Amino acid sequence: MYELDYVKKRKRKRVVAIGTSIGAMGVSVFAIVAFLGRFVGTFTVTVNNGDVNLALCESSTFDNPQSLLRLESLPAYEEWTYGRLPDATILDNEDTPYTYGANRNPTTNEVTSFNYFKYTFFVKNVGTNIAQYKISYNIVENKPASDGRSLEDTIRVMIYDNKSDPDDHSNVSVFAKEAAEVNYKADGTPTMQEFVAEYPFNDTEDEDHPLSEKFKSSEVVTDYIVPMFAPNDVRRVTVVMWLEGYDPQSVGDPPKGASLKLGVNINAYEN
Repeated sequence: MYELDYVKKRKRKRVVAIGTSIGAMGVSVFAIVAFLGRFVGTFTVTVNNGDVNLALCESSTFDNPQSLLRLESLPAYEEWTYGRLPDATILDNEDTPYTYGANRNPTTNEVTSFNYFKYTFFVKNVGTNIAQYKISYNIVENKPASDGRSLEDTIRVMIYDNKSDPDDHSNVSVFAKEAAEVNYKADGTPTMQEFVAEYPFNDTEDEDHPLSEKFKSSEVVTDYIVPMFAPNDVRRVTVVMWLEGYDPQSVGDPPKGASLKLGVNINAYEN
């Protein structure tokens, strides 16, 4: 789809997203990324309700509200880079299919791999009570390769979480593991934040070279609370995941046998 003209020349790596689901009242979401060749996976979003009543939909119109959203047969992933992602108007958009970042067989048009994965869905309070929910993106399981390298060193998780206004993409963050070496903010302050993409000969933040937010811990990417979620309120969530080819730890052959399970928990209750 794009010419990757400035990513380091090395063997391209494949990653798989397997089995993702999002739920309320303690139901978990799981996404496994691993160097597993052409293993085929799924992406699932689920919601269970207790004292509050939330619904999910891939459309802002909620013409078909669900408690389960599921994608089947996700292919392997290729290494990619932040600078080649589309802008927010494309990524954080319900009209952009999750296959937008796919590579296709030129003869059959079959999807053969993903450069990155994006999935947009909506959460709506369809009940009569004001709700509040905490959403937590977790590292549920991390299996390193035999040489000790881990996928968490190079994975990037970008999260858009906004109200349903299609022109509002302001609430977005990119998350990465703490840097292996010291970097520098634009004012010269040292930081252990990792760059979203590490470009050659540049260890200082600037407008085109942003720092990512650090994973909250070895087990949590990030978490936050959405308060005062009133009846008929809608939020649009887009999750984008890729392996950053410009991460300084992305070198050599792929860490064969490594896998990473990402989980998202939504705990919803009356406000």
